[in-house]
Amino acid sequence: MSLLVHAVVVLIPLAALMVIVGSVWPAARRKLGVLTPLRARKPCGDARSTAARVSTIAIAVVAIGVSVGTTVSVVQVGDSGARAVWSGSRERRPPRSDDVAGSRL
Repeated sequence: MSLLVHAVVVLIPLAALMVIVGSVWPAARRKLGVLTPLRARKPCGDARSTAARVSTIAIAVVAIGVSVGTTVSVVQVGDSGARAVWSGSRERRPPRSDDVAGSRL
């Protein structure tokens, strides 16, 4: 199970980085192909190329925002999980006799 968690921690930021690189660098977007959800567009004319350029920029901005948000979320979840597992793990003490519910009569 812990290997699956580590795979998520590595693969989600890596995928986010690929989306960001594909958003701002068209040559990388063409080389990465189906690995990123962004596709290279071919201009068809003046009006269509302007509309295609605007939609590509809008998709890139949304993709970058989602990528950054997802990476921040993975870091926050990983940090809280690590704190939950590792905080106080060396400070545990055995329960005292007056802490146990059955010991009071």
